[in-house]
Amino acid sequence: MHQIKNILTMLMGMILLLSCARDYKAVIPDKCTALAVVRPIQMSQHADISALGRLLNTSQLADCGLDIGSPLYAFETADGLFGLVARVSSKADATRWLTTVSSSQKERRGYLFATIGDGFLAALGDDACLLMGPALSSGLPALQQRMIRCLENDADASEGTTAQLFALIDRTPDDTPIAIAATAAALPQQLAPLVTLGNPEAAVTATISQADSVLTITSTVSAIDGTLPDALADSIARFRPIEGTYGALATDSTVAALFMNTDGETLLSLFRATGPLRMLLAGTNRIVDMDNIIRAIDGETAIAITSFSTLTPAFRINAKIAHANFLDDIDYWKQSCPIGSAIINEGPDAYIFSSPTANCHFGVDAPHSEFYAYTSQFPLTAAPVNTGMAGHRLCLVASRKALEQQDAIGQTVLNLITPLLGNAKTLVWYME
Repeated sequence: MHQIKNILTMLMGMILLLSCARDYKAVIPDKCTALAVVRPIQMSQHADISALGRLLNTSQLADCGLDIGSPLYAFETADGLFGLVARVSSKADATRWLTTVSSSQKERRGYLFATIGDGFLAALGDDACLLMGPALSSGLPALQQRMIRCLENDADASEGTTAQLFALIDRTPDDTPIAIAATAAALPQQLAPLVTLGNPEAAVTATISQADSVLTITSTVSAIDGTLPDALADSIARFRPIEGTYGALATDSTVAALFMNTDGETLLSLFRATGPLRMLLAGTNRIVDMDNIIRAIDGETAIAITSFSTLTPAFRINAKIAHANFLDDIDYWKQSCPIGSAIINEGPDAYIFSSPTANCHFGVDAPHSEFYAYTSQFPLTAAPVNTGMAGHRLCLVASRKALEQQDAIGQTVLNLITPLLGNAKTLVWYME
């Protein structure tokens, strides 16, 4: 009987200890607009995780006191702050790590705070390490107070939008290296209409993985509560599964190539709502009535860009069309060309727009019910990229090699996506 009492006492003690243990995810603010889970173990099986070491400013991840066997969580708050949360495996090792990556540390309310980089604060507790920022120097005291409230939060892991984002991430496979859930508000303004199919109230869930030299992002769109309202379901249905008719345009010389299978009115709305596509539409409308051309589209469509240069742009558009009635206006287009340029006949239903800076071939391939347009600078041959796009609703392909050969705009884009690319040579995004 005495032995049973000892066992029961030990079990009660274990239960008490477990009940007092903090879930490190509980420090995440409750009104995030984006949430990501990063699983270092799964990342190491498929890709180089040195980028994670660079992020934490250490070459020895195992010695930084953070539990890299547990997921890391990144988030964005409604007011634009970014954060990272990690489970602490050894507070002593984590303290030593923070002193090596920061020139300023101090204790407050039992937490070690350290300034990292330009405007970021790290806070170390017994169970969690929280990084948040950026903030101006004058805003660091307020950020510190905010982080203390997060660290002392006794609520469940999250409430409000954060709980809904966690629920979306929970739907992704557990072995996914990176999974992301985000509201439309957290997405880049220029690309949000494309990623959400023009639904500003939608949320996006994505998984990121790497195989060989290809980084693949696969996303789905839903309401933030995971449901699929009728309006959103209708938007998704308008993008039919891609057949891959123009898959050859995805090459290592392609800066970006977008593939879809939809009707003209849907595509026109997408062009008007999406920044880069809207710029392309505005430029071509000065020469031809691109709106009417797009309205005639019905089926597979591909837009490929190999140069960002404003002086010598290089692009190609191929699209299946329901009719070619827009060619009835060709004589008007010829008469209204900008000064110094002209539209001349190249063959049956085939034309060249000629200007001092570039030439653009366009027309209709009647036997294949296809509209085409391409600049003279577009490369005729390049190494193809195997995208596996067939069956997806949208596909975007970007090549590191092509971006490296661009001017300032391309370099800016490359700098933004390099932390995500790692050692991958190609980025492929699918919309399921």
